[in-house]
Amino acid sequence: MISIDTLSSIGQYRDWLNNLRVAKEILAIFLKDNPVDTLTSRQLIGLKYFLCAFTADQVKQLSAEEYSAAAREIGQLECPAEVLLALQEKAVEAYGDPSLWTKDEMDTVGTVTASLNSTQISSISAGTLSYITPEAISLIPSSVFRALSPDLLSSLGTENYAAVSQMQWAVLDDAQRKALNLNSGASISSTVETSSSGGPSSAAAPVLVLALTLVGLSF
Repeated sequence: MISIDTLSSIGQYRDWLNNLRVAKEILAIFLKDNPVDTLTSRQLIGLKYFLCAFTADQVKQLSAEEYSAAAREIGQLECPAEVLLALQEKAVEAYGDPSLWTKDEMDTVGTVTASLNSTQISSISAGTLSYITPEAISLIPSSVFRALSPDLLSSLGTENYAAVSQMQWAVLDDAQRKALNLNSGASISSTVETSSSGGPSSAAAPVLVLALTLVGLSF
C-alpha cells in the first residue's frame, strides 16, 4: 500500500515523464486501494506528476466535481498529449464548451488548454484567451497555434509572448507576427529554452530509487 502523502512527496518531479513505465507501476499499486472513480480532489492534487501516468480511460472515470476542485493544480502539469486531451474533455464536462469559459476558468484549467483543437481555441474571445497560462502556450502544437487570428494573438500579453517557441513563430504569417509583436516582452528567440520547464527535476535519481523500492515492497 502506498499513501497519497508518499506519492505527493515524490510526484513533484517532472522527470516522471521520462519514467512513465515505473510511474504507472507505482500508480497501479495506489489505485488498488483507491479506485479511480472515488478519487477526491485532495488525492488528485497529491498525485502530481503521477496523474500524467493515467490512461485516457482512467481520466474519463474521474469525478468532474473533484477534477474541478483540483483543476488549478492539475493545470500546472505538463502531461503527455493524450492525457492532456482526456483532461480537457473532463474540463469541458466540468465547465462547459471552451467558448463559454470565463477568464478565471481559462486561468484555472492551465496547461489543459494546450489540447484544444483549432476550432475550439479560435472560438474563445480575445479577452478570455489572454488569461491562458504561459505553460499552456508553450505546449500548443504549431498546427493549432497557426489558427489563432491576429486579434487573438495581439491579446496574449507579455508573459505569453515570451512563452512562444520558434516553431510556433515560424508557422505564422506576416499579419499574425505583427499582431503577436504588439505584446511587449522577451524576444521570441530567447524563449525556446525557457518554455520547456514544468516542475523541479533535481534529486530525480534518488527519488527513482525510492520509487523502485516501493514497487518491490508492494509485490
